[in-house]
Amino acid sequence: MKHIVSIILLLIFTPPVIAGATPPQVHNLYIPLVTHIPNPAKGLAMADMGHAEDLDSLRVGWWYVWGWYAADGAIPMVREMQAPPTCEPYILVGNEPDSIEPYGHPVTPQDAAAIVAAIENDCPDSILIVGNVTQDGGGWIEEFLENYQYVTGQPYSNGMGVHCYQWQAGMCIERLSFLRALYNGEMWVTEFNDFSGDVAEFNRLLDYIAATFTRYAVFTNRQLFGPGFLHGPIVNDDGTLTPRGLVYSER
Repeated sequence: MKHIVSIILLLIFTPPVIAGATPPQVHNLYIPLVTHIPNPAKGLAMADMGHAEDLDSLRVGWWYVWGWYAADGAIPMVREMQAPPTCEPYILVGNEPDSIEPYGHPVTPQDAAAIVAAIENDCPDSILIVGNVTQDGGGWIEEFLENYQYVTGQPYSNGMGVHCYQWQAGMCIERLSFLRALYNGEMWVTEFNDFSGDVAEFNRLLDYIAATFTRYAVFTNRQLFGPGFLHGPIVNDDGTLTPRGLVYSER
């Protein structure tokens, strides 16, 4: 855990005792205690917005929901790759376009290339994190990169986003390694988790992601889903952190 320790320096200057002299001055220098420093790379794919306190307990530097929300440290998303209403510093463009509703919103790589080029033209200073594809979305990324160069006449140079979930040890590291090799530019893991319930395996996956990707966001804070997501939440209903939540908060 990162701590900046409170320090109180007491500087006392004591001149020789002289009758009628001014009493010695005492100077206190106080450096305040800072105990919860967010990790700017670490985020949260936040399923339950009703508990903003989870952001503090997990010490995340950013978060998002699957829509346009650009306040309080959130990075907005245009889930269906629609035109963003404003140009923000970062914009998540798409959510699992290689999947189907309700899990993602399907968009072909060809359509995505034209859409992204238009958003870049309208928001030249925004960093776009495009795709946010499933762990099986390597083909989508490859086709998008090819079509973008065809549409614009130049290689894609903004960001890409990927997801990965695993039920078996090592599965996500293998899949993410493959996806990472497809693009040399900035890449985020905008959803991930380990559903095995093994804290050590979650920690191993987190080690790999933190060392390999620009930013990352675990899914999710609290349980809103069915039995398949039994080990997904990292915050209990009472606000305490699960064992994996404690691991995540310490990053």
